[in-house]
Amino acid sequence: MGAAPPRPPAADGMKRTPLRGRSVKKAQADRLRKWLRTQFLAIHPDCERCGQPASDVHEIIRRSQAKDAALRPELFVALCRACHTWATEHPRAAHATGYVLWSWEDNDDALEVARIKRRIPYR
Repeated sequence: MGAAPPRPPAADGMKRTPLRGRSVKKAQADRLRKWLRTQFLAIHPDCERCGQPASDVHEIIRRSQAKDAALRPELFVALCRACHTWATEHPRAAHATGYVLWSWEDNDDALEVARIKRRIPYR
């Protein structure tokens, strides 16, 4: 087999490589995550911080810190876009009010403390 023929350069002169596709496993996890988030917003239509209509599902533990955070509804909080932006941009204040947990706080006691800080009854 011979080598593939070279592609012509892009209009801006930059070399382009095709994007790698997602694996089947990752695609399935993404579909499940999207379904869970849709169901969560249907059950919790209002922002838990300000009461406006919720548009985002915020994971109180970052997905980079807990790989399964996006698939654990007990880590979800329904927020409007403004409150979600606030929680993301002000992690210390969000932690103080229960909208963020640090990675080492991923346990039932810390989740209960976060619920108490947010004044939300146990679900």
